[in-house]
Amino acid sequence: MRLQDHIDFTTLQWVKPELDDTLSIAREALESYVDNPGKRDFMRTCADHLHQVHGTLKMVELYGAAMVTAEMEALAIALLEEKGFEAKDFARLHPGGTIGKRLLTRVSDVMITDNLPTLPESATMREAVVQLAERRGIAIVTGSKGAVSGVITTGDLSRLMEHEDNVFPISVTKVMNRAPKVARADELGSAVVYRMETHGIIAMPVLDGDDRIVGVIHLHDLMRAGVV
Repeated sequence: MRLQDHIDFTTLQWVKPELDDTLSIAREALESYVDNPGKRDFMRTCADHLHQVHGTLKMVELYGAAMVTAEMEALAIALLEEKGFEAKDFARLHPGGTIGKRLLTRVSDVMITDNLPTLPESATMREAVVQLAERRGIAIVTGSKGAVSGVITTGDLSRLMEHEDNVFPISVTKVMNRAPKVARADELGSAVVYRMETHGIIAMPVLDGDDRIVGVIHLHDLMRAGVV
């Protein structure tokens, strides 16, 4: 099915005058900034109006165009940072917007901290299967001091079942990934989303400064928080 079959052109025509006016203001502000780079208010105006355009495009479900304006907005923010206006300042001005959430939401704001899906190194795949079923597809193997020894996912289980008739008695240490991707509690959620998308995973253990597990972060929770 063609892309234009999904677009409500009636709605688009309704918002087009507003988009044209808002983009015109953003362009004029950008041109003024180029002529007067010492006046940051021009770039703030540009970023503000790009933010409005982004919201309108999402409302009419033109997600491709919305992504482009989001990148333009991010570029405007980067230019402001070069002039001393930091990303956190912009995020405070737009805490509910997409860019604001990406700049403000940290792993600690979204991660799960209760009933973590951990297993000791002495556990078998029988216990891991239960964890995978009950804890959204991840089982984290930890050592005696709380350090992560490895991670088991539903993908690992599927691959194991392809060549083992009875997976239950197998030790988790023979199946786990000993070099899993991990997140840190104080890092931005957007950075974790990027790693998840890059490596094709949906959950990560969250570690503290001593590499001990303090939580689990799921892609779906980041999506619900508006980070994606």
